[in-house]
Amino acid sequence: MSQKKQALSVYSEGQGEQTILMIHGWPDTYRVWDEQVAAFSANYRCLRVTLPNFDSQGARQTYRFDEVVTMINQVVEEYSPNKPVILLIHDWGCVFGYQFYRQYPHKVSHLISLDIGDALSKDYLKSLKAYQALMIVTYQLNLAAAWFLPEAVGTTWTKGIAKLLQQPTPAEPVHRGMNYPYFQTWFKPISDPVKPFSIVPDCPMLYVYAKRKPVMFQSKQWLEQVAAKQGNQVVAMDAGHWLMREQASAFNALVLNWLSK
Repeated sequence: MSQKKQALSVYSEGQGEQTILMIHGWPDTYRVWDEQVAAFSANYRCLRVTLPNFDSQGARQTYRFDEVVTMINQVVEEYSPNKPVILLIHDWGCVFGYQFYRQYPHKVSHLISLDIGDALSKDYLKSLKAYQALMIVTYQLNLAAAWFLPEAVGTTWTKGIAKLLQQPTPAEPVHRGMNYPYFQTWFKPISDPVKPFSIVPDCPMLYVYAKRKPVMFQSKQWLEQVAAKQGNQVVAMDAGHWLMREQASAFNALVLNWLSK
């Protein structure tokens, strides 16, 4: 079942008293969670969203970070108004999800975060080597630039970067309109800043990150702080950035086992 919540597409499947809200990153859609829904929907209600612009090729509208968080809150208010959700987030979904948690901590019962931790925190920035910082700046500025370009050129450019970064989903849906978070980050840093997430949430947290990457997006200090809190778990998986696709069976079993505790 699908319906529009402003610019968010919402998909609800499965049965269960608890709701898992899944928020994807760049350059994906709700389909990146297909294997998780297949594994979780027997016991949990799986609620997936596709971020604004991401399912609309040719769209070139920008959205402030707080606007997207407001849309996420509207989805939670409609689908789980009386019970907090389990938040499952990846990549840019982490940025939006962390900001949602910061504003509405009482609406999140458990936080499952994939591969983006305290990026932009002081500890993280200090941990970066020069070549790693250059890699991050290069690919992100290229994506921000592609947002400016004409549709055909910008989309071709964006698909090329997705392929270079080894995005596992088919290249056809990838388009320049997905790049507005990078545009906002680099060209609206004062009016719409990305807020670092360096806290340890009050709710239980499972943080899973990929080991096969040239650049990590969490600091050692933050990992230690998360792991030290009772009920939390930090796991490094032998996978690339899209670990929930590359190691779907192992990841799904990890999540179900952690939630059962």
